[in-house]
Amino acid sequence: MKRKFSFLLCLLLPLLALGNTGDEAFKRTEVKTYSVSNGAQLKVSNKYGQIVIHTWNKNEIKATVTITGFGKSDAESQNIVSSVSISGKQVDNSVSLSTDYNPGGSGSRWFNFGSNKNSKDYVSIDYDIYVPQSLQMAFFDNNFGDLVVGDKITFPIKFTLNYGNYDIRDAGDVQLTVNYCSKGRIGKAGAVNLRSNYSDMKAESIRSLSAVSTYSTCAIGAVGDATIKATYDDYKLEDVGSLNLVGTYTDVVAAGLREDLTATLTYGDLKVRKIATTFKGANIRMTYSDAKLTFARRVPLQLDFHFVYGGIKTGSMELKNVISDKKSVKWDYTALANGGTEQSPKIRASGTNGDISIDVE
Repeated sequence: MKRKFSFLLCLLLPLLALGNTGDEAFKRTEVKTYSVSNGAQLKVSNKYGQIVIHTWNKNEIKATVTITGFGKSDAESQNIVSSVSISGKQVDNSVSLSTDYNPGGSGSRWFNFGSNKNSKDYVSIDYDIYVPQSLQMAFFDNNFGDLVVGDKITFPIKFTLNYGNYDIRDAGDVQLTVNYCSKGRIGKAGAVNLRSNYSDMKAESIRSLSAVSTYSTCAIGAVGDATIKATYDDYKLEDVGSLNLVGTYTDVVAAGLREDLTATLTYGDLKVRKIATTFKGANIRMTYSDAKLTFARRVPLQLDFHFVYGGIKTGSMELKNVISDKKSVKWDYTALANGGTEQSPKIRASGTNGDISIDVE
């Protein structure tokens, strides 16, 4: 058996060698400059490289594009670079830049053994772009590459990223669609509209969040209002004003909540560690899910719970006017808590095979 394996390995080694990228690198740099006025738009489409955005006080968009080819010889590297073209166009006050890479010899899907060079292993296409702060909007589309916005920008940006990472220091409104992005960071931003698949995002402080995500992880420091539709996700929020959540196989932890909570949970968990005295109300629906809410001691409440195969825990809440009607698998429960009256904020919770636990600090 060992002899057969050695024989097969000898046959495969030359073929595997053909599949390796070379050590020879060749670079070409292109510079494209466009004069614009206030309210200009920029669109950039790229693959196999990063896009880095800077701002300056000129009414000008300047893009420096560095194309690097990797081959087994200098001639092969040059040939790879020559397969890349950068198209630039300006129509009125709108500028667009796009990458076109068409390497020859795509070969068979399974047995190309190095003939298919349509890969970031063979080419790197990097954009370094300076833009004025007076832009109306910027659009970015990047595949197999990163997006970096190191300067503070006041204009809104919209980007689509596949198989790359992003880092945005300080921005206005941000609309992003990300797929298979393992590292995403937003420092500060206005309204953030997120579409995420198999990706991670961290944000320090954003005005609002609207998210639709699948198999993703999000950690946010401070957010005013958050609307989240999540499937197989994990969310961690340090401080949130209002939370509107639809979660399926999703866990959400909020360290602090200030106002409203609306949640529909299916096979998920929700935990809010501290709900402030500015709390306005909650409506929670659960199916095979758990919710745990902890309130400040001075929050007066109305409790209105209805469960089938459910559990209710009120911890050290000070309760009055308790009506607990538990028949077979159904449990209806109402009460006033922490000195609450009929005008106090109300927690509504209902569901099947769900448990709700409320307590005070």
